Amino acid sequence: MFIEIGALIRYAPIGEQDSLTAGIERRTKMFRTLRYYWIVARGYRFQPWKSPYLRWRFETFLGKEADNMTAAKFFRLSWKYRDRLRSFVDWAAHRRRAQRHASHVA
Repeated sequence: MFIEIGALIRYAPIGEQDSLTAGIERRTKMFRTLRYYWIVARGYRFQPWKSPYLRWRFETFLGKEADNMTAAKFFRLSWKYRDRLRSFVDWAAHRRRAQRHASHVA
């Protein structure tokens, strides 16, 4: 079976089709997460726990648990809630595409 990956077409044996698709999906989600982080952490990319926007986002999302953010706490909470954060990033990417589409249509 042939699977199209961007401009490339690759032959994938039957057993590899699902793993190939899962790998593409994983890379896409990782790219979305990194893109979102790159945009929102501007000015604080090497110390995201000091970013006013990210602190506000975490406090809104987690409440008291995100109070008094430190580097260790930031990474611990990011890992603990990674699935929920990934879901938010997917939603943000969807909204960004919708806005871009609406601006091109109008």
